Amino acid sequence: MKKKTVAPNGPRPFQRIQNESREDYVEAIYFLTQKHRRPIRAIELADYMDFSKASISRALVALKGEDLVSADENRFLSLTEKGRREAERIVEKHTFFQLFLVSLGVDEETANREACQLEHVISDETFEKLRRGTAAMLAETEEGET
Repeated sequence: MKKKTVAPNGPRPFQRIQNESREDYVEAIYFLTQKHRRPIRAIELADYMDFSKASISRALVALKGEDLVSADENRFLSLTEKGRREAERIVEKHTFFQLFLVSLGVDEETANREACQLEHVISDETFEKLRRGTAAMLAETEEGET
C-alpha cells in the first residue's frame, strides 16, 4: 500500500498542479468566459482543452484550492479576482511574444506555439524588463526617424 505524503503543515485538501499546466487552465477559462460572456461548465473546458472530464475535475479541485477558480451553485466556473489577474498576466505575455516574434518574420503559427512556451518560462520580473526595454528601443527608433 502506498503511503500518503503529508505536507509539513498538515494534510492539504488539494494537490498542486504544475505551473505551466495551471496557467494553461487559467488561460483557457479566461478565454472561454470572455468568448461566451458568461461563466462556463467543466465540460466546455474539457472540450476546449481536449482533456477528459476526470482530468478537468482534478485540476479544478487544485485551482479552487489556490483560489483561482470558483464554482456557483449550478457548477458554472469563473475565475476569482486572483485568477483573473493571473490570466491577464499570462495573456499579456503571450500577446507580447507572439507579436514580437511575428515582427521578426516568424510565421503566425510558429509564433503562437512558441509564445505559448515562452509565457510559462519567463519570470514576471524579466518579462517586465523585456517589455519596457523593447518599448524604449521602439521609441528611440521612432525618434530617430523623425
